[in-house]
Amino acid sequence: MKISFIAPPSLDGKPAADRLYGCAYSFYYLPHIPSLICATILRDNGYKVELLDFPAQGKNIQAFIDYVKSTDADVFVFYSVFLTKRTDLKAREMIRELKPGARFIYMGPYPTAFPHELIDDREDTVVVRGEPELTTLKLIKVIDSDLSWDDIENIVFRKREDVLYGPLGDFIQDIDILPVPDRGLLDHSAYFNSKMRRSPQTVLLTSRGCSFRCWYCFPNSLSYVREAVYKGKYGRKPPVKLMSIERVEKELREIAESGFKAVSVMDDNFIWGEERTLKLCGLFSKYNLEWSCLARVDLITEPIVKAMKESNCAYVDFGIESFDPEVLKCIKKDLDIEKAKKTIKLMQKYGVEPEVNILIGSCPTETEESIKRTVEAVEDLKIHYVLYSIATPFPGTELYEAAKREGWLIGGEYSLNDAVYESVLSYPQLTKDDMERLIAWAYRRHYFSPHFLFRELKGLTSFTELFSKLKTGLIVFKKYVLGMQKKESEI
Repeated sequence: MKISFIAPPSLDGKPAADRLYGCAYSFYYLPHIPSLICATILRDNGYKVELLDFPAQGKNIQAFIDYVKSTDADVFVFYSVFLTKRTDLKAREMIRELKPGARFIYMGPYPTAFPHELIDDREDTVVVRGEPELTTLKLIKVIDSDLSWDDIENIVFRKREDVLYGPLGDFIQDIDILPVPDRGLLDHSAYFNSKMRRSPQTVLLTSRGCSFRCWYCFPNSLSYVREAVYKGKYGRKPPVKLMSIERVEKELREIAESGFKAVSVMDDNFIWGEERTLKLCGLFSKYNLEWSCLARVDLITEPIVKAMKESNCAYVDFGIESFDPEVLKCIKKDLDIEKAKKTIKLMQKYGVEPEVNILIGSCPTETEESIKRTVEAVEDLKIHYVLYSIATPFPGTELYEAAKREGWLIGGEYSLNDAVYESVLSYPQLTKDDMERLIAWAYRRHYFSPHFLFRELKGLTSFTELFSKLKTGLIVFKKYVLGMQKKESEI
């Protein structure tokens, strides 16, 4: 049996969406580590696998059709996020027409949240909810043996006239049992992160989950599905699981030996104690890898920053969301603004770039004035990289429940939106139009300022870096200066 993990080209007239986080259309592409882990597990169990990322490789719809006609794959696996639902459903129809008898597996945030939308009148599709790795292996074994799916946890499928839901299972207790993903299964040549200088690049996960309580939170897509199933079973967030230092070193050694020069760590939060973090920094230094991560700004200490600098950490992504204390209190961020500012200055002192995420419209009491004060704080702190997004009430979050209850959701239910471009929320004092106007203004102000452009040009070290930055900058220019990208409401 052969299994194809596939990210089709966009089939809905929109840009291709990021599948690691799933809440925005891509500025750049990164290898999809959840699919890579699943494929490695299946390969290690004797199955033939292939992974194809059509958007990253710049391949068009005709290339997708040609591939489907030529492949001998028996099962097609889609890791679907909310913004890829139209494309992934249309891709199934195209494959059905070209490959009668094919089977389909859907996993990821969209299938986990809305499994019923993927189960139609045929019996060729199974939805995997929650962490996909071990469930997918069980499912493939059953499909290969033509046995019943009834007792497999965390799946949804059609059986004659009924749509059946398998019992909710637990998450993986010891993530060390997962194999080091075979990155040779996926062509990495097209992947880049424009904020990092070295290439080739890959991604890494050293933990799963986040223990904090932000009410809007949509973590990386793997953590989202993990939390959704656990909350459905126990009514609370699952505990964080950490990969051992020994297991992380094993993976970093293989990454370095495979020729990679840079690693984006995709953990929801990289810092779980100073001692562990210092050991991990030492590993990046040992294997001479440029790296980046996401972290809580209030968990950073000076020894950590020093170790990050010495281990060639390019930048740290901080979810600060707002520089207004009342907004932070409203969204349960549990963050001290003055502590955040001190940490940013400490990072700048040591030469480790702090990237800051700002979330517009995350709180119903937020105003245009408070948003502008936050933007001013970003500029005053001379933050070089900032990602502005509009809050999206994803199913399963507290914000979603409040938005439905209070009538803030346009249309009354979740609908697709590009979180860095458009809003599906509208408050009495901060409307959808207000938020979309403000985010465009914030991007134009920051990324097209002479100060930012001069620093970008001054810091260039290679033509590869120049190309990646120009590619990202063109997307930003088209969106926020020319307004060329259609909003979901316009489709």
